[in-house]
Amino acid sequence: MFLTTRFEEALVFASRLHVHQVHKGTTILYVSHLLAVAGLVLESGASEDEAIAALLHDAVEDQGGAATREEIRRRFGDSVVQIIDGCTDADVIPKPPWRERKEKYIAHIREASPSVRLVSAADKLHNARAILAHYRELGEALWDRFNGGKEGTLWYYRSLVEVFHQAGGPTLLVEELDRVVSELERLALAEHNTVEYDSSDHLDAEEMQRRLQEKQRHITLMLKTMQVANSSLDLETLLDSVAESLVTEISASYCDIYLHDWERRVMILMVTAGNVNEVCRKTMQEHKFELDPAVDTFVRQLLDERQPVICNDVQSDQRISQMTAQVWGFKSMVAVPMRAHDRIFGLIMLSSSKEHRTFTNEEIALVDGVASLVALVIENARLDNDVGWQIHQMYLLEGLFQTTHLEALWEPIRSVAQSRTDAEGSAILLLEEDWLRVAFSTSEARPSFERLPIEGTLFGDVARNIEPVLENDPDKARVYSGEAKSLLAVPLRVEGRVIGVMAVVNRRGGFELYHLSNLSHFADLAAVAIDNALLRRQVEQRTAAENL
Repeated sequence: MFLTTRFEEALVFASRLHVHQVHKGTTILYVSHLLAVAGLVLESGASEDEAIAALLHDAVEDQGGAATREEIRRRFGDSVVQIIDGCTDADVIPKPPWRERKEKYIAHIREASPSVRLVSAADKLHNARAILAHYRELGEALWDRFNGGKEGTLWYYRSLVEVFHQAGGPTLLVEELDRVVSELERLALAEHNTVEYDSSDHLDAEEMQRRLQEKQRHITLMLKTMQVANSSLDLETLLDSVAESLVTEISASYCDIYLHDWERRVMILMVTAGNVNEVCRKTMQEHKFELDPAVDTFVRQLLDERQPVICNDVQSDQRISQMTAQVWGFKSMVAVPMRAHDRIFGLIMLSSSKEHRTFTNEEIALVDGVASLVALVIENARLDNDVGWQIHQMYLLEGLFQTTHLEALWEPIRSVAQSRTDAEGSAILLLEEDWLRVAFSTSEARPSFERLPIEGTLFGDVARNIEPVLENDPDKARVYSGEAKSLLAVPLRVEGRVIGVMAVVNRRGGFELYHLSNLSHFADLAAVAIDNALLRRQVEQRTAAENL
């Protein structure tokens, strides 16, 4: 196909219509987006009408409404206008509420013509690429640009991927859109773009109290999990308790817990809790309902990325097989890996059956913490034949979650960290603005500093890059102290925020990769308790100051 002077006229017309328009929150000329969308549809084999509609797909919505529509009709014909109307979610001022508009647009795409789906998919792909690039640059501040905020924007783009798949394409554009949205979800969930010092000094007393209560709920559920693990070494009893607790805590319809069969490479359902009748529950568990990563590709994504997988519309999500979707009958779900020691032991799945819902970052972080704890219990049982030692470690962790004062945390943290790595000494460095301060260290191996800057230091790199360090070269390990011969340092993370660094030093023969994995896993659990104690201290200090 060759383009005619109609396309040239549309190119000039679009440029003039949008001459003063820029991308939201930037100085980038908006015409760049129109050219990119036209390029994508042409690369997909578009007709000239489809290419012209791509150039003018935002003209009615952003540049004149009904009058602009009639001018486009006069110049380029009804076919172009029909495609543009199919890509427009509002042409009136003021626009309807954001969520209402987006839900109607998603429903409309299901029945839209192939031409509308082609231009719309190209438009959404270029927008998603721009969001991903800007998110990598700006981090969480990016979401202030969008009416739907972070959760709404992610919901919208994932829903578009699902409805495009359901409607039948265009295949290549939708597959690329799926990859871009998946990467955006992964980065947004991990929140690894920046390291911020969260002193809570800017929060009022009410918000600090709310956050403390939220953290206490997290701690309480973790503690309950530990207590069940300590009272019974029976795995099914532990999983039943976890599933029932999460259904209540997250207000989900169901909680299903699967264990990973590494030999057969499938996930096997072990327990299910929630609003499921007893006959269905027994049937699913007795027949060992399975998830095959080759069929239900969301499992493959979870295994590959080792991150939670979110699905806002189960019935139309191409990552979930039709058979599985029918068996479940869910509307929305989140699947969280139970990971430890570089292995995925299974997954915890929370779902809703009555309506579509978006699981919050706080809810996912809570499930992630519990999933890590369950994985640790399974790992201990697998690696340690000494049942007495398993129980000892579990009680140490239980003590960690029962402690609310910062100074009382250091001994259980030291004991577990050093026992998990066979290290002679350990330290905790907490983040304070642009510095890392030594909050605790053992007498056997004290660091040679009281605090370090984030910039230009090994420990600062661990916090800033959110990457652990394993160093068995004595010359390099001496950044810790003159006596250090080997070193492990891992970030302390809570809900995507880095609050400090955990370090252990001096293991005879040096540290190995499995020591790094053990310490990283434990650091995620210890960080929850440390963060809770830090916030409690701030609340107490604020209250004392107000009473003076």
